Amino acid sequence: MSYISIPFPTESFLQLAAFLREQGSSRDPVVVIEDAVEYWIDNASWKKEDLMRETIVGPDSRGYMWKNVFLVQGTLLRMKKKGGAFEYAKVEGDCLVYKGESLSPNQFAFKVAGNARDAWRDVWVKRPMDQDYVPANFLRKGDKD
Repeated sequence: MSYISIPFPTESFLQLAAFLREQGSSRDPVVVIEDAVEYWIDNASWKKEDLMRETIVGPDSRGYMWKNVFLVQGTLLRMKKKGGAFEYAKVEGDCLVYKGESLSPNQFAFKVAGNARDAWRDVWVKRPMDQDYVPANFLRKGDKD
């Protein structure tokens, strides 16, 4: 048998090892990760909504690319105004549209706030497959810009 090395977050590995210890398991975390991959493969074809969301959308779907985050058509962005009300933008085709104007998420955040804002921090996103809004920053794991 041969092996490869893959990048895996140290923190996640340590959390798994601690979890196994807390549960009284003596299983090797590496074996548990291998089992998890096998489980994912066995279940991905019939649990596509949970495990392969990108195949539900389809590879040729339209949407807006925000750095390394693809927002599929129909995705909603929201940001709270100073008074507490929300403003919304929507991905239509390949554009993010706010009040009939095509703009970037940063431009959306600027227009809502009236000044420069960090859209990754201040905008929340709800894709068609999501049940609720999540902070935009949550979606960009791995983006260092």
